[in-house]
Amino acid sequence: MCKVLVILFFCLQFCSAEQFFITVGGINGEQDGHKLEGQFGTIYKSADLKNWQEVFKGGPVKDDFNHAKNNMLRCMTYGNGVFIATGNPKCVLRSTDGQFWQEVETPSGSMSVGYGNGIFLAANASSFMTSKDGLNWESTKQPGKFKVWGKDGAGHVRKTIFGNGVFILYGEQRISITKDGKTFLKNEIIQDKGHRKSVITFGNGRFIWLNPINGHKISEDGLTWKSLVIDESTAKQQTQLLWTGEKFFVKGDKFIYSSIDGESWEKKEANTQFFTLIAAGNNQLVNFAGWDSGLSTSDDEGVTWEKQGKLKLKARKFYFFNGKEIIGQNGG
Repeated sequence: MCKVLVILFFCLQFCSAEQFFITVGGINGEQDGHKLEGQFGTIYKSADLKNWQEVFKGGPVKDDFNHAKNNMLRCMTYGNGVFIATGNPKCVLRSTDGQFWQEVETPSGSMSVGYGNGIFLAANASSFMTSKDGLNWESTKQPGKFKVWGKDGAGHVRKTIFGNGVFILYGEQRISITKDGKTFLKNEIIQDKGHRKSVITFGNGRFIWLNPINGHKISEDGLTWKSLVIDESTAKQQTQLLWTGEKFFVKGDKFIYSSIDGESWEKKEANTQFFTLIAAGNNQLVNFAGWDSGLSTSDDEGVTWEKQGKLKLKARKFYFFNGKEIIGQNGG
């Protein structure tokens, strides 16, 4: 009996949890000027990138479909044993296994969501939502008196990234730093002409912020940044960044750059320049541009890419769950 208990304890502590690829999305809603009868959010799941199962399918697109009331799920995160997916609709989807999803009514949706300090944080243009369990959400107006829309407005929050005890909220013309989504260490308007090509991620104890217009940066706390130069010759093409759980990867034209610490980078030439760093799992980098795009994978850190065929998935974001965390580009 004692041996059985010891084996059970060992498995609870060290046996790997289920690992899988997972996508969130929907449909564009319009085609050639005509509204489509489609799906109000879709989630697909796969263990091998070949066999996909639709694990969530929402209702039809509404007649009042527009930019603010569209049908897309835009982001996903994982924390405290719970998956959270959300988008523009006024609902959050919650799951404990990535297979069965529960719709949770919330004050608003969000283009980005993250987990840290024991809370889920979903930030939209004018307010933020927080939850400890993904079931009960509290809405908080953002601090400050600056405008949300217009030439001098803050705009959408596109990324919510957690690391070293803080969330970074980044959007069109804003960057905010908070520990709880209610009080802020920083909440500022920034003139960022390169925001559409910018991306921020966290790994190995530091944030990396790629901005091909204003220059790349690196930081440990999100408050103090220093300049980061990966390769001056392809700096304007360095718009894709991925942390795999072990390394950072950056695409620059037809080159791939990798780094463990974000400071020292290794440069290799890829066999194609047409790839998007979207996710990583099962010892592969994954290229998938969204919607009905073709899927390609690389098992040699981005040097060579192999086409895996066209995925007929209504997918916007692509992730890998390694049993502990979600690997992929957050929000957008």
